[in-house]
Amino acid sequence: MRDTTHPVPPQRFPAITALVGACAVLFAVGGCSTTPSGPQAAETQLTTPGSALSADPLDIHILGSAAQVTVLPLPAEEPANTGDVEQDADARDGGASEEPVMIKVTSDNDRAALPLVTQPSAQRYEVRSDLGDEAGSSHITVLLHADATWNVSLDAPVDTFTADFATLNVDELHLSESVATATVTTPHERDINIEQSGGAGQVTVIAPAGATPNVIFNVGYGQADIDGTTFTSGEEISLPTSEADGSPQITVSHTAGIGQFTLQRR
Repeated sequence: MRDTTHPVPPQRFPAITALVGACAVLFAVGGCSTTPSGPQAAETQLTTPGSALSADPLDIHILGSAAQVTVLPLPAEEPANTGDVEQDADARDGGASEEPVMIKVTSDNDRAALPLVTQPSAQRYEVRSDLGDEAGSSHITVLLHADATWNVSLDAPVDTFTADFATLNVDELHLSESVATATVTTPHERDINIEQSGGAGQVTVIAPAGATPNVIFNVGYGQADIDGTTFTSGEEISLPTSEADGSPQITVSHTAGIGQFTLQRR
């Protein structure tokens, strides 16, 4: 694979909450090209072997700092209406031969360098950004293909991290760097492991009503609110061990300090 863009080494910057400007960059899985449509707009495509979705989890690493990082499912795209009845029907039936868009990344800041998506290996994607002084006023959104299976890693410090995995297939989430506030909505009917190994101010996990939680603190914490029960620093956390057949298992492990942890239901 040869990427015609110029990768930018990941850098870390302090992040504060603000939203500035409007700019979008799209990343698809296909032939490798760069198509500028303005001074701060581009489309980057990556080459992968074939169009079939892998049965194995894909790793997505978010390496650039920003005030806000959001992870969402990629909206399904309706087949284009070409006017050819047979061709349009074939596309609606899944007969289209186009490779699927796996990842789309947008940035709201038109004064900063655009994020790049690279694919160092078949199972690994990286979102890299060099926002410089604009990191503290930028919001990056990462949209993931809803039919693929993902392991998501936040590998850069951010102010606010929001992830809506409700309709995504996410096996693991790694919060590897410091985050002031993180809110994670877990999958509807899927087990997930969440590891917080970077310092955190506040982490909120929103789980399905029937999910069974397992919360592990390997370090000190300020306060934990789990299903309405509050634990304070130093208290041993004891949760029910029974689980309903087929209910999702939510495992949250904390190996770095955290101020406030909350697990609530939806």
